[in-house]
Amino acid sequence: MNIFSKLNKLTNLTENEKTLVNFMQDNPDSFVKMNAIEISEICFISTSTIYRLCRKLDLSGLSELKVQVSVSINEYLKEQDS
Repeated sequence: MNIFSKLNKLTNLTENEKTLVNFMQDNPDSFVKMNAIEISEICFISTSTIYRLCRKLDLSGLSELKVQVSVSINEYLKEQDS
């Protein structure tokens, strides 16, 4: 299952986590190129929010999340085009 499908199935997200998920879905290419501080600044969230979301996805951290986004990005973009 791709990471974007997992994100859509999460139900216990805070407002800040939802903001982060929306940013990832709207800007997947930018997201994978940014570090935690850049992401937190552009989304107006704390870096802790990023790592809490990673834990909810059973990922070890931001690096693993970025890998998952990179792997899932083409499939996700095809779904968005249909």
